[in-house]
Parts: sequence; C-alpha cells; structure tokens
Amino acid sequence: MATIHHIELADALERAVKVAPKGVLRSAELRRVDRERLCRAGYLKDIVKGWYFLVRPGANAGESTAWYATFWSFLDTYLAERFGKDYCLSAAASLERHIGTTTVPRQIVAITAHGGKTLLNLPHDTSVLVYQDAKAIPADVELLDGLRVMSLPTALCRLPPAYYRANPTNAELALRS
Repeated sequence: MATIHHIELADALERAVKVAPKGVLRSAELRRVDRERLCRAGYLKDIVKGWYFLVRPGANAGESTAWYATFWSFLDTYLAERFGKDYCLSAAASLERHIGTTTVPRQIVAITAHGGKTLLNLPHDTSVLVYQDAKAIPADVELLDGLRVMSLPTALCRLPPAYYRANPTNAELALRS
C-alpha cells in the first residue's frame, strides 16, 4: 500500500513540475487531488490564494530561502498571467533589475494599464503594489529576465531625487552603464 502512495506522489510531483517550469503554479493548473497530496507531503507552499511554489520537503516552517529563490519567478509568472503585456515595473525596480541586483525588496511596485490598485502581501514580509496608470507605462518597455521593465534611460529619468540620495552606489552603477 505504501508503494502505491509513493507512486501517486511521484506522479503528482511530475505533473506539477511540467506545469511549473519556474517552480511557480496556479492552483487551477493542477488537479485538486495532486495539489492536496503535494501540500501534505511538503512539496507545495502557499504564496497567496490560488498560487503555490514548489519546495524541497523538510525545510523548516520559518525558512525563507526557498521563497527568496522563487520570488522573481513568481513575480514574472503572476504579472504576466494577470496583466499580460500591460504592465511595467516602477523606475526604481526597473533600475535595480538593469544593474543586476538580486536582493528581494520588501515591496516592489508595478504599473499596469488596467486592474486598479492592489497590494499583494507575500510570504516573509514581502509585497507587490500594483497600481493602474496607463499613461505612466513608457513606450520603450524591455523584457529583462521575464519581467517587463523600463529602459535604463527612462528609469534614470523617472527616479525621484530621494532614490539617488538613498542608493548612491546603485545610481552610479546605472549611470555608468
């Protein structure tokens, strides 16, 4: 009987990996029985309602490493699924991606052409603020690591002065690019 359980779990995990090549999936992409089986076994963790990420079972409950490793993949998958090509990261977030910063911010801001304003609270005190302002999305949006970002010149021009004071090294790196 235990062998059947292991085979069913392995099959569920295989199906999950197929629908989540970046390790992030929506609940609708997986059969309910597979989702429940994987959650019980510790292979799936909640991000927000309807969204999960794949993890190695046995990690401590408060362990944040898996989430931080998945953050950018989640952001890419979530924003593309929800807004398609009608979004762009803020100037500060765009600049950070251009200079190769991999640190996960406490909050990232995305601008969208539709959808209103949403604050999405994520694991480990991280969040995504999405606000609607179609006019603020520049014409020269670039795709960088799967995320729609402002071009570097546009991001530099749109940064508030406070960013330059608070992050002089990052601003200098961007200006030297």
